[in-house]
Amino acid sequence: MSLRASSSGMTYAALAIDGNLAQAHISLAYASFTYDWDWPAATRHFDQAFAIVHVGLGENDQALSWLDKAYEERFNRLAYLRREPVWDPLRSDPRFTDLLRRINLPQ
Repeated sequence: MSLRASSSGMTYAALAIDGNLAQAHISLAYASFTYDWDWPAATRHFDQAFAIVHVGLGENDQALSWLDKAYEERFNRLAYLRREPVWDPLRSDPRFTDLLRRINLPQ
Protein backbone atom coordinates (compact mmCIF):
# COMPACT_ATOMS: atom_id res chain seq x y z
CA MET A 1 0.00 0.00 0.00
CA SER A 2 1.36 3.41 -0.91
CA LEU A 3 1.81 6.11 1.69
CA ARG A 4 -0.75 8.24 -0.15
CA ALA A 5 -3.38 5.50 -0.10
CA SER A 6 -2.70 4.89 3.57
CA SER A 7 -3.07 8.56 4.47
CA SER A 8 -6.27 8.81 2.47
CA GLY A 9 -7.64 5.81 4.36
CA MET A 10 -6.69 7.37 7.66
CA THR A 11 -8.47 10.59 6.71
CA TYR A 12 -11.68 8.74 5.96
CA ALA A 13 -11.27 6.61 9.07
CA ALA A 14 -11.31 9.83 11.09
CA LEU A 15 -14.65 10.70 9.49
CA ALA A 16 -16.19 7.41 10.61
CA ILE A 17 -15.19 7.75 14.25
CA ASP A 18 -18.12 8.38 16.53
CA GLY A 19 -17.22 10.25 19.69
CA ASN A 20 -13.54 9.28 19.83
CA LEU A 21 -11.82 12.63 19.43
CA ALA A 22 -8.37 11.33 20.35
CA GLN A 23 -8.40 8.79 17.52
CA ALA A 24 -9.75 11.41 15.12
CA HIS A 25 -6.88 13.74 16.02
CA ILE A 26 -4.36 10.92 15.55
CA SER A 27 -5.79 10.20 12.11
CA LEU A 28 -5.71 13.88 11.23
CA ALA A 29 -2.10 14.19 12.40
CA TYR A 30 -1.08 11.19 10.32
CA ALA A 31 -2.80 12.59 7.24
CA SER A 32 -1.12 15.96 7.89
CA PHE A 33 2.25 14.26 8.08
CA THR A 34 1.75 12.56 4.74
CA TYR A 35 0.34 15.76 3.20
CA ASP A 36 3.65 17.45 3.98
CA TRP A 37 5.31 15.25 1.34
CA ASP A 38 3.62 17.58 -1.15
CA TRP A 39 2.26 15.26 -3.82
CA PRO A 40 0.85 17.49 -6.53
CA ALA A 41 -2.30 15.40 -6.99
CA ALA A 42 -2.89 15.00 -3.25
CA THR A 43 -3.17 18.64 -2.28
CA ARG A 44 -6.69 19.25 -3.52
CA HIS A 45 -7.90 15.91 -2.17
CA PHE A 46 -6.53 16.60 1.29
CA ASP A 47 -7.74 20.19 1.50
CA GLN A 48 -11.38 19.14 1.47
CA ALA A 49 -10.75 15.97 3.51
CA PHE A 50 -9.03 18.02 6.23
CA ALA A 51 -11.94 20.47 6.19
CA ILE A 52 -14.42 17.62 6.67
CA VAL A 53 -12.46 16.18 9.60
CA HIS A 54 -12.20 19.60 11.26
CA VAL A 55 -15.96 20.16 10.85
CA GLY A 56 -16.54 16.81 12.53
CA LEU A 57 -14.30 17.87 15.40
CA GLY A 58 -16.14 21.18 15.75
CA GLU A 59 -13.06 23.12 14.63
CA ASN A 60 -14.80 25.44 12.21
CA ASP A 61 -11.95 27.97 11.87
CA GLN A 62 -9.59 25.24 10.69
CA ALA A 63 -12.26 23.78 8.40
CA LEU A 64 -12.82 27.14 6.73
CA SER A 65 -9.09 27.62 6.33
CA TRP A 66 -8.82 24.29 4.47
CA LEU A 67 -11.83 25.15 2.31
CA ASP A 68 -10.15 28.42 1.38
CA LYS A 69 -7.07 26.46 0.31
CA ALA A 70 -9.26 24.16 -1.79
CA TYR A 71 -10.83 27.25 -3.37
CA GLU A 72 -7.42 28.74 -4.16
CA GLU A 73 -6.48 25.48 -5.87
CA ARG A 74 -9.79 25.47 -7.77
CA PHE A 75 -10.93 22.13 -6.40
CA ASN A 76 -14.01 21.21 -8.44
CA ARG A 77 -15.84 19.38 -5.61
CA LEU A 78 -16.48 22.73 -3.94
CA ALA A 79 -19.36 23.11 -6.37
CA TYR A 80 -21.29 20.77 -4.04
CA LEU A 81 -20.81 22.83 -0.86
CA ARG A 82 -24.34 24.16 -1.05
CA ARG A 83 -25.93 20.68 -1.06
CA GLU A 84 -23.70 18.48 1.10
CA PRO A 85 -25.00 18.18 4.69
CA VAL A 86 -21.48 17.73 6.09
CA TRP A 87 -21.09 21.51 5.80
CA ASP A 88 -24.25 22.33 7.81
CA PRO A 89 -22.26 23.43 10.90
CA LEU A 90 -20.59 26.14 8.78
CA ARG A 91 -23.66 27.54 7.05
CA SER A 92 -24.28 30.32 9.60
CA ASP A 93 -20.65 31.50 9.42
CA PRO A 94 -20.21 34.62 7.25
CA ARG A 95 -16.91 33.21 5.94
CA PHE A 96 -18.76 30.18 4.55
CA THR A 97 -21.35 32.47 2.96
CA ASP A 98 -18.51 34.48 1.43
CA LEU A 99 -16.92 31.29 0.09
CA LEU A 100 -20.22 30.32 -1.57
CA ARG A 101 -20.35 33.79 -3.12
CA ARG A 102 -16.77 33.50 -4.43
CA ILE A 103 -17.56 30.10 -5.95
CA ASN A 104 -20.62 31.75 -7.50
CA LEU A 105 -23.12 29.44 -5.77
CA PRO A 106 -26.53 30.79 -4.82
CA GLN A 107 -27.09 31.20 -1.12
